[in-house]
Parts: sequence; structure tokens; C-alpha cells
Amino acid sequence: MRLSLGYNAGLPDDRTVAWGARFNVDQGGHVDFAYDRQGVVGPHEPRRPRLDYLDGNAIPIERRIADLLRRGTIRTSVAQDFTAYADAVVIVNL
Repeated sequence: MRLSLGYNAGLPDDRTVAWGARFNVDQGGHVDFAYDRQGVVGPHEPRRPRLDYLDGNAIPIERRIADLLRRGTIRTSVAQDFTAYADAVVIVNL
């Protein structure tokens, strides 16, 4: 499985669904989600429930990323793999 946009390095071999997107960020915590730069792969089921789950997440992914940037947990000057969010349903890697 390979995404046309987004993070491919951390896709586990056993995944059947993946969503990727482009976020423009700065270290001050500004996060701009490029809505026209996203893609998803995988069959409709279970893809649709995963996307609905992300859309309904109590804390939006953009806010989580902004908080991590402001605290210095992730740095724009350092290339690194980072898990911004994980639970029993989804994993969000940067």
C-alpha cells in the first residue's frame, strides 16, 4: 500500500487503510491543513468508519500537532518520524 500524499515510511504491512495529507507548519504552532493535498487508500469498508472517526475526534489532529510544535516536542528543523496520536482505532504519524 502506498499513499500519493502523506507519510508512507511508517505504514505497517498489515494495514488495509491509510489516509495521508499535507500540513504546512511552523515552530510557533501554526498548522495549515491543505485540504486539496490529501489521499486515502484501501477498500470502502473499513475506510469510511476510520475517516469518520478522525473527523469526529474530540481534539482535532491540527490542534494536537500545533501543541506539539509549541512545546518543542516536534521541531521543524529536525527530520524525524513521530507519532502525533494513537489509540485502538487510528495511528497518526508525521
